[in-house]
Amino acid sequence: MKAHLATLIPALAFATSFNQSSSVVAQSPAATPANPSFAGTWEGKMNDLPGIALKIEGTDGKVKGTAIFYFQERSSADGAWHASAEHPAPLLVPRVEGKTLTFEVEHHKCHECAELGPNAKFRMELAGPDEARLWKLDDQRVDKGLGPGLRLTRRNESVSWQDPSKHGVQFVAVEDGVRLEVLDWGGSGRPIVLLAGLGFSAHVFDGFAEKLTDNYHVYGITRRGYGASSRPKSGYTEERLAEDDLRVFDALTLASPVVAGHSVAGNELSELGIHHYERIGGLVYLDALNDAGDDWTDYDALSAKLPESMRKPPSPSPCDLKSFATYRDWRTRTQGIAIPEAEWRNDFAENPDGSVGERITPAFVPQAIMAVGYAHDYDQIRVPILAFVGYPPLPQDQIRQAHITEPAERVIIEAVFGASVGMIKNRIKRIERAGESTRVIELWDANHFVFLSNEAEVLREMSAFVASLH
Repeated sequence: MKAHLATLIPALAFATSFNQSSSVVAQSPAATPANPSFAGTWEGKMNDLPGIALKIEGTDGKVKGTAIFYFQERSSADGAWHASAEHPAPLLVPRVEGKTLTFEVEHHKCHECAELGPNAKFRMELAGPDEARLWKLDDQRVDKGLGPGLRLTRRNESVSWQDPSKHGVQFVAVEDGVRLEVLDWGGSGRPIVLLAGLGFSAHVFDGFAEKLTDNYHVYGITRRGYGASSRPKSGYTEERLAEDDLRVFDALTLASPVVAGHSVAGNELSELGIHHYERIGGLVYLDALNDAGDDWTDYDALSAKLPESMRKPPSPSPCDLKSFATYRDWRTRTQGIAIPEAEWRNDFAENPDGSVGERITPAFVPQAIMAVGYAHDYDQIRVPILAFVGYPPLPQDQIRQAHITEPAERVIIEAVFGASVGMIKNRIKRIERAGESTRVIELWDANHFVFLSNEAEVLREMSAFVASLH
């Protein structure tokens, strides 16, 4: 997220600017269908920037949905105002009466703080087939004389995106003011809980998770700070994140789940395995063995000498950001794996024209997660372990792909590869201290997202591992 130059406008503050009197006349009710529907995606702008997006489902007068509020911030890069999104909030106590929908939304007392105030109350009134007005109400305000309200337009449903993954979504409160999004892909048998890596939500497992449901009941947890989960200012130590996981286990009444984590989620796995092993049935590290025991000195020094084209990741063009589909295609081309579109939609706000907007997660979240490094005592883990370890492409493949011809640069690439392999071998030695119930699967020429680049092997080994547990 870009640095701020001026005042942040909290998401709900927009209400004060459209509750004022105006000479604008609402469209005649005659233009509204006899049997009006609120279903669809409704968008409203403030000062030509996104103000609110309502996603509503429902039939026969019963509705449910979510509201995404935007706040405005000025960028230090260009001095212009931009819109960034709050996480989706469910519509509470929705009630339809003819052409009017009233609902409430949980309201935090300040932007990015955990303390809740009274619910914010809203009234939405259809003004045409694809137009509506929205007012923020308070306990003293009466229904008459509200002014024009905020103009909402219904997005063309033919182009609206639907998540293809067959999962349910629920939210679990893990402490006051903090709720986590939990995906449920269904299935029967032993529960498997999936934890994403740094910067990602549980939607990164869409597709992969569904292929485990024939034999197991599969869940995914979006940790605090990401996607639709709450983004409090604190609570990002591995102890607190592991406690969040345990609160979800309690809420779902999960008995001895197998917990699989990617990348930085390895910290949570180790915390659970060392201090809460009686609560879990097994651990699966998905290229997630890095911790503070790693010595990055040689690797970092050598990596700084790599060719510039290998040190700087590519940036998307405006065409790549035109839609989430084009952005996903660009990431697939440059990253070599296909991450689900739902993941990118949980990582970035969607602009009113459908293009990819600002990153949703504030910068302080990953900074807080990575602020404290832990070296874990793996010999204290008392549950079976399956660990997948991915190795980078061989030096000759990297050289060919990057079109490197200079001998000195080739030597550096080979040295960086050697330093990387050395660290990985040390990680394997550490995890093997956990005992004979540890199995390590080494995957050569794999992407860091091993569950995507090596999906078939990961699914096969995970299924065999879970089936072997008591």
